[in-house]
Amino acid sequence: NGLKLCHYLGLSEEALCLIRQLHSLGLTGDDIMQLKRLALATKGQDLDFVRNCKPIMERCDSLCEQMKKRCLSIESLVKSTCCPAQNVFGTATIDEYSHNTHVNLESIVADFDSNFVNVYPVPPGQAIRLEHQARPGFFPTTVEIDLDLANNGTNYLDIEIQFYIGPGGKEKGKAIGDKFKGSQFMDKDGRKKEVQFPKWRGKHLDVGSVEKISVELRHKGIANNLISANVFVHHDADCYYKMCIAGICEM
Repeated sequence: NGLKLCHYLGLSEEALCLIRQLHSLGLTGDDIMQLKRLALATKGQDLDFVRNCKPIMERCDSLCEQMKKRCLSIESLVKSTCCPAQNVFGTATIDEYSHNTHVNLESIVADFDSNFVNVYPVPPGQAIRLEHQARPGFFPTTVEIDLDLANNGTNYLDIEIQFYIGPGGKEKGKAIGDKFKGSQFMDKDGRKKEVQFPKWRGKHLDVGSVEKISVELRHKGIANNLISANVFVHHDADCYYKMCIAGICEM
């Protein structure tokens, strides 16, 4: 009877014995026939296929469990993100900034240190610290600086520039990138040059909603006061829109 069954199923006696053992694993007859059809599709390598089914199924079950846990974690994160109480800025405020492509560092930080001025001009040997107003986070890409020196001065090399990220105000924060010279932003004829915004540890910087970009302008020369400075930090508005305006919470 065993040989007849083997002939009918097109399997060897060894394969039939293995299939019988599969019953002890809780597989139904339909499951076994499905395995047989899959095995035959492997051009006669049915025995090896059946032997390998159990570890493959165990790996699949393990991966499914891992995927379930990850999905639950992501669902929990989305719920937390979509809760208004967790947000620094609401949708209406974020949407107001969706068309902006640059951030102005125009607010003077008053009484920052003894050698920092609270108003323009900045005389030689002194410095001024600027920051932007509170706003939703952004991704800086490039920066432009327009420097106006007294007496039509072009000694932009005398102006030392350092960027920082931190909470703003009198907190110094962390220095971003190397120190720049004004001549890296201004040609002798007064034309501005757009410069790549410095990276943080080799990666593009992201500015959080409770953080601010600050810049210190130090006059290292001996002549021509710094009358004014305009600092524009450009950011990736398209990326901002996709990341912050997309209706992920509209479920």
